Amino acid sequence: MVTAFANILGHWTELKSGDAIEGTAPDDWFSSDKEKAHKGDYVNVIVGGYVYHLHKSLIVDRKAL
Repeated sequence: MVTAFANILGHWTELKSGDAIEGTAPDDWFSSDKEKAHKGDYVNVIVGGYVYHLHKSLIVDRKAL
């Protein structure tokens, strides 16, 4: 299994199995209709009990580092 990392608030954080949840951020998280059009590019990540709505570009696997 490949270990994944997410850039959360500027820090690379190792994701454990089950941390990353496919899904999109809620509509009220986006500030414009243009951003809402790209909501499929976001995933929900749970780290330390907090849910972060991250762009897929901020999530990489170990091979990408």
